[in-house]
Amino acid sequence: MEEAKLYWTIVVAIISAGWVLAVFIRDRVTQSIERTSAITSHLLEIDKLIIDNPDIPKYLSKTAMQNEQYFRSEAVLEEDIFFKAKTYVYRQLNSFDEILSTSSETTGRLSFLKPPSMIEM
Repeated sequence: MEEAKLYWTIVVAIISAGWVLAVFIRDRVTQSIERTSAITSHLLEIDKLIIDNPDIPKYLSKTAMQNEQYFRSEAVLEEDIFFKAKTYVYRQLNSFDEILSTSSETTGRLSFLKPPSMIEM
């Protein structure tokens, strides 16, 4: 009778460990999908911004070869398009920083304890 109890206890422990592992993997995949979806939606918002404001890439293209002093002049600082373009560029930098920091969080020792990685499209 004791052997049967021990046998069923071992079977239940193995099944429970498998269940915990399956739930852990499922949750990590779900988190990875959510993180990827959030970053993708940020990138799509940036694309929508450019579609709605084509004057921003025009301004950036037109002034790409200007030196730093050009952007400190009073005439440029009076233009609204300068601040639109500046805001757009900072938003792009923040998005890329978010992508890089998210991907660096998931590597290294004990990476299974860290947030899951993003899914590459």
